[in-house]
Amino acid sequence: MNRKWNNFVNEARIDQIIYEVNFLMRYKSESESLINLTKIKDEIRSIENVTVVRTAEEIQILSGYEYRDLILKVALPPTRKIKDELLQDIVPKIKEIKEITLIKLASIERISER
Repeated sequence: MNRKWNNFVNEARIDQIIYEVNFLMRYKSESESLINLTKIKDEIRSIENVTVVRTAEEIQILSGYEYRDLILKVALPPTRKIKDELLQDIVPKIKEIKEITLIKLASIERISER
């Protein structure tokens, strides 16, 4: 019964992989129409597998629109691919939110496992 410690180390199971996903979004400038970013973040947070939603502080204003980064943390089982999840579930649900427009997917980064 003399089992070495390193035999147990590789037995850990990964239940979730956490990704940080960064989009560039656009919405009408507040001077033209009031937008409630807290409400929008809450709507996005309600999407399955989205755990954290935040926006970057920097804002670019151009032609009556504000542009800023929308940053999500997404937790997926290791059997799911992040790009499939984004295309099939997350992006279509964000596009249903009329107040914002997704301009582009800026980055996807695998940040941790648990």
